Amino acid sequence: MKKKFLLTTLLVFTMLVGTKAQKPVVYVEYFSYASEIGAAMAEQVRNSVMSNINNTQRVELIDVASVPSLQVESERRRQETAMGNETARLGLMQQAGATHILQGFVSQIGIKKSRTEGSDAHDFYSATVDYTLKVIDASTGMLATSSDISLGHSMLDLSTGNTPEEAVAAVLKANRKKIRDFVDETFKIKAVVLSEEFTVDDDEMETCIVTLGSDQGISKGQQLEVFVVRFIAGRETQKNIGTLKVTEVLAGDLSQCKVTKGGKEMMTAMDEYLKLQSEDPEHARPLTVSTKKKTGLGAKLRSINF
Repeated sequence: MKKKFLLTTLLVFTMLVGTKAQKPVVYVEYFSYASEIGAAMAEQVRNSVMSNINNTQRVELIDVASVPSLQVESERRRQETAMGNETARLGLMQQAGATHILQGFVSQIGIKKSRTEGSDAHDFYSATVDYTLKVIDASTGMLATSSDISLGHSMLDLSTGNTPEEAVAAVLKANRKKIRDFVDETFKIKAVVLSEEFTVDDDEMETCIVTLGSDQGISKGQQLEVFVVRFIAGRETQKNIGTLKVTEVLAGDLSQCKVTKGGKEMMTAMDEYLKLQSEDPEHARPLTVSTKKKTGLGAKLRSINF
């Protein structure tokens, strides 16, 4: 039997609306690169990274090349230490509203030349690309996260082109999935499960609405992790208790979700939260959600290198 719960307490609604996530403001530095890699190919990698991050609609992306006060000469871009006064640059970005700074180092671009057989034989090229992304917390200047990304080494990333440049462009198409995972892990969006509307089937939560939507780049099919917050020894702790899949984006800050894992645990946690609201509101915490990296056969195959 299915039931639908509607709780319209003004205090609860106000608190939940107040949790609306804001997009990080990310400044993208010039990428540095190994000496054997040309500036043009390194720029291909940087452009691909920026394009794919921008397509997630999860951050406000700003290219330092578009900010006159942060521009540097093209010949000096290759060296990580040649960005001018790093402290001054960080200060300028902070003043401009940056929350994070993205840096990149292209360590390897490999080109392999091959030839087809037959009367119309011709040359073709394949490529591999390896690079590292670092995210700096603009408020502290400290490293927030670092990720090594490899393309063209697995069976799902293999691609070719008629020229070396075309081969690099082709392999960079695999960046879409890699960058989506990077954004999901680095810029996790946190929100809550609305307590005023959800459905239950056989004592398990079946569907719910979360305070995430198109404003944060959430789209249909996005997976979310669900956490319960509890107090232990006077400290807040959280535990992963379930997984959601977005079935419909309802608004800029609302999405309908289907519970794909942990329905019973989520229902128990929601009951505890609703009870605490009346008995001990100081310790009542709603179920929280954050973005989850997609996994599956494709992700496993991409991890198999040749």
